[in-house]
Amino acid sequence: MARRHPNPKDHEIEDGYQRYAAEGCDVALGIGGGSVIDAAKGAALLAADGGRIHDYEGIDKMAGPDPPMVMMPSTSGTGADVSQFCIVTDTVRLTKITIMGRVLVPDVSVIDPRLLLTMPEWLNAAPPRRPQRLGDGAVVFGRRPRTDDGEVPCREPDAQDDGLPARRGRLRRDETGAALAGAARPADPKATIGISSVVAVMERTRRAALSIVEHPAFQPAVIAVIVLNAITLGLETSGTIAAAAGGLLRFVDHATLAIFILDIGLRLAAYGRRFCRDPWNVFDFVVVAIALVPASGPFAVLRSLRVLRALRLVSAVPSMRRVIGGLFAAVPGMLSITALLALVLYVAGVMGTSLFGTVSPTHFGDLGSTLFTLFQTMTGESWPDIAREVMEVVPLAWIFFVVYILISSFMVLNLFIAVVVSAMESQIMAEARAEEAEHAAEEQIANREILAELRELRAELAALRGNVPTS
Repeated sequence: MARRHPNPKDHEIEDGYQRYAAEGCDVALGIGGGSVIDAAKGAALLAADGGRIHDYEGIDKMAGPDPPMVMMPSTSGTGADVSQFCIVTDTVRLTKITIMGRVLVPDVSVIDPRLLLTMPEWLNAAPPRRPQRLGDGAVVFGRRPRTDDGEVPCREPDAQDDGLPARRGRLRRDETGAALAGAARPADPKATIGISSVVAVMERTRRAALSIVEHPAFQPAVIAVIVLNAITLGLETSGTIAAAAGGLLRFVDHATLAIFILDIGLRLAAYGRRFCRDPWNVFDFVVVAIALVPASGPFAVLRSLRVLRALRLVSAVPSMRRVIGGLFAAVPGMLSITALLALVLYVAGVMGTSLFGTVSPTHFGDLGSTLFTLFQTMTGESWPDIAREVMEVVPLAWIFFVVYILISSFMVLNLFIAVVVSAMESQIMAEARAEEAEHAAEEQIANREILAELRELRAELAALRGNVPTS
């Protein structure tokens, strides 16, 4: 896998893994600088655990040991050949992600100082620069040859290897071969090719599902099906329409349910373990799962829950998701206002029972009746009739009712609206900041690539100047 960019990008690593799986390889060899070595690590990680490279952002997100990794660094000082880090450029979010884990430490690091002999001294001391001899470097995948007894042969070094330590003999899989293999692998090439073929088919299926799910026409089509299903469920409640076109309505209902199941299946295949990280995906899955419960016997009541499928419109329309997100963000503030309203209601209830308990026992006879009457008054339901009944005996009772309504209805309830609006504004501002950060990250990556190219041009110019004979 030839490298042409200064930073390993996510799609380049996934393309390398595709070639790794298609060829039935079981060893990853990285020759080049830190970016090339990171690309080899990423491809080996996908070969071991599958999925997408973004799934492993963070610390120890990988499950098992990677295939054997042999690294040959051609720069002095990057440390990527012995580290447990892998830096990848996320081309979607336009930022760099860090993957960390002990399994990312290469099995073998081949340090050959001869790779650095053609580099200028000042460039040799600057790890970020590219070497002049190997260019952009390369990631090589291969299958290890084995003898009949399961041994991995090792080349006999030549006598003129510049005095480098010679390692004679063969690496046995049950002894020092563990340093190269890292973990046991199937010795049968057919078994390796079979497993790799299955992995390759699964990855092609995931990519095909992802291309469908992320197609611009996919989401509008799902929204149209949700609206059609909601209309169908409403028409089924009419006895006349159900009698005239009941068969057609049932067919449309079953067809839309099948489309919903296909939608969930495609997203599961496309996103894998990331499917459950989105709460809206979980919501859609639960709604569709409820519709699959048999609507007979003790589960007949669940038939009425089919209408919940119409709520999928909330998860499908971004503006509705934004509103729901604002409501959830406003929950902490709304809880505080609810506590304040309950306190006001309780204080007014105690006062009302003490003042008007003997005047209107029906409405203020005890604390429970008073609280219900005050809640009814807060909503504006029939409160004038209640107030006039009390005012016939206590003329100044209007002061109590007016003050209570001003506090509970005009002040406290309006605070709910203020909190929700504030949460919506905060969410919109957060989205705007995220977009600005995305554009800034894109510009930063572009600037870094330009600077990297400039450094390479300077290094080539310096190398050419060093090779020009002085008169």
